[in-house]
Amino acid sequence: MLLTMLLFINEHWLHIAQIPTLSEVLLRSGVMKRPNVTVQQDEIAVHFIDVGQGDCTLIVTPDKTVLIDCGEKSESGSVIRYLRSFGVSRLDHVIGTHPHSDHIGGMAQILSAFDVGEFIMPDHPDSLTPTTDYYIDMLKVIGDKDIDAVYSEPGMNITLCEGTVLEIIGPVGSDYDDLNDFSVITRLDSGNYSFLFTGDMEKPAELDLVNTFAQLRADVLKVGHHGSSSSSSTEFLKRVQPTYAVISVGDDNSYGHPTPEALKRLQKTGAEILRTSELGSVVFVTDGNTLNYVTAEDAA
Repeated sequence: MLLTMLLFINEHWLHIAQIPTLSEVLLRSGVMKRPNVTVQQDEIAVHFIDVGQGDCTLIVTPDKTVLIDCGEKSESGSVIRYLRSFGVSRLDHVIGTHPHSDHIGGMAQILSAFDVGEFIMPDHPDSLTPTTDYYIDMLKVIGDKDIDAVYSEPGMNITLCEGTVLEIIGPVGSDYDDLNDFSVITRLDSGNYSFLFTGDMEKPAELDLVNTFAQLRADVLKVGHHGSSSSSSTEFLKRVQPTYAVISVGDDNSYGHPTPEALKRLQKTGAEILRTSELGSVVFVTDGNTLNYVTAEDAA
């Protein structure tokens, strides 16, 4: 108990180099699994962090870091340890794609634990605004820390480093009936490679994107709504044509995600399907000319 307290205090306050952090001990002991990945100075890394039945994506570049969603509140400690184990101390941009607990349930804890530059969220109707504790707690932390909070708008561009830009491309509609379709949609372009992050976007929002953007092709697709049958429509996938499709999903979840219908449509694209429920966290690394990935399962 005393040793655990010492490790925790060193990780958060003392920072004595000779004493390992609690995260490092957990990683070495195998209690906390993470991919064994080394990123060079001219590379960026996109982490699809295993948070069970939820979404959490970390983008790390030589200049800036971005966190998209964070999973349930119960996962916040693991996410904080994961980020710190990769040397993250500041989140320049945090995106809460939409206010469901499996996406922002632990956001208050994450925002409290790190220096945060900007928080981006969707502008949804008041009738869909939740009154849940996790949502109210998140807004309170944003206010208490005076974090710059902005609504997402298609066309917003964030330069993360030379040759790497994160663009907000959705939602493009404003009359959806479901919070899922108000998910903030982002596209990351780095050199010759691109990533598309879709939150829980379902078919209505997918079709709006198809009708709005001539170019949706992406090498890596974060599959919408954990592989729900109401997402990953044929029309949308034909336009994206991903090489890799990452499904952030919990093992044996009660929703039946990913559904056979969504998997069948994804398989028709020829994409390699990567599930966090099977592989743990998945990390893609690119220098703009090559693209590779490693998983927590590889390090097991």
